[in-house]
Order: sequence, then structure tokens, then C-alpha cells
Amino acid sequence: MDSSDQRHTAPTCCYIVVEITGTWWIDIEGKPFGPCEDREDAITCAFKLIEIFGDRSRPAAVYAPDENGRTRLIWKGQLEEGV
Repeated sequence: MDSSDQRHTAPTCCYIVVEITGTWWIDIEGKPFGPCEDREDAITCAFKLIEIFGDRSRPAAVYAPDENGRTRLIWKGQLEEGV
């Protein structure tokens, strides 16, 4: 594959929902946002943060623990320009 075939994409910005000592937070590239009421509130807040502050030139992903505590991908995509 030559360089003309390679696509240059920006790295994905990850929004990771975490619980720390009973408090829910969203980690965005090492920066904490919160606290949130519970897991569902933190997920909702992650989507709001993407909508309001997300970089439309970069894809985003939201990760959150499932009912067994395993971190799972909830959503991955890219906001449309002009939305």
C-alpha cells in the first residue's frame, strides 16, 4: 500500500464511565468530569459532553461497566458537521 492509499483519521476520543468509591465520573482523556448520580446518569452526561464539547473532526466512543463490572463499548461514532 502506498501513501496515497492511506487515510489519515484523528484518534478516537474516549469517554469512559467509572465508579470511584461509590461516585460515578466520566474520564475524558485523563480529565475527570462529574460526579454523577449513578451509572445511567454518567452515561447520559457522557453523551451530553460529546454533543456540546465534542470535536466533530474526531470519532468518539463511550465505555461503561456492565452489570458484571466489565467495561463495555456503549457507542462509537462521529458527530456530523453542522449538527
